Amino acid sequence: MKKKVSRLLTAFLVTFCFILGFSQLGYASDFQTQAIPGNPVYPGTNIKMKAGDVLYSSKGLDTYLVGHVGIVDANGQVIHMMKNGGMKRESISAYSSNFKYTIYQAKVENNGYKAAQNATSLYNNYRSSASYTLTTTLTRPKDKQYCTKLVWQAYYYGSNINLGDNSFT
Repeated sequence: MKKKVSRLLTAFLVTFCFILGFSQLGYASDFQTQAIPGNPVYPGTNIKMKAGDVLYSSKGLDTYLVGHVGIVDANGQVIHMMKNGGMKRESISAYSSNFKYTIYQAKVENNGYKAAQNATSLYNNYRSSASYTLTTTLTRPKDKQYCTKLVWQAYYYGSNINLGDNSFT
C-alpha cells in the first residue's frame, strides 16, 4: 500500500511540475502554431487543432488520480503513453471519448510542429517496446516512459524547449 501511495504521490508531483513548466505554452485561444492539413477543430469547439498541441487531463478516476497528457502529431492524431505499457496513437474523437482535457498550444510557430515530429519519431521507434514506469529520468532511457515524459521529450528534443523550466519570478 505504501508503494502505491508513493507512486501516486510521485506521479502527482511530476504532473504538477509539468503543468508549472507550461511557461513555453499557452491556452489555445491565445496562440497560433503549425496548422494540421484540413484545419480540423477539437470536438465541441471551434478551436483549430495544431501540431504539438498538448492535451492535459486533470486528475480523476480515469487517470488514476494523477492526470494524463498527450500530444497532437502533424496529422491530428494524439500520441500518449498508456499505463499498461506501450504508446498509443489515436484520433481526437477516440481520445476525447476517454479524457476531458485542456488544450495548450506552443507560443512560437513551428516549435509545436517540431515537437510533434519528435513525438511521432518516439512513437515509431518505441510504440510497442516502451514500458510504463514513473521511476526513470526525463532524458533517458526512451523506452521507459510515462505520459508526461513523452510530451517533455517531444518538446525538449524536437524544439529544444525544457517544459520544466519556468520563469515565474
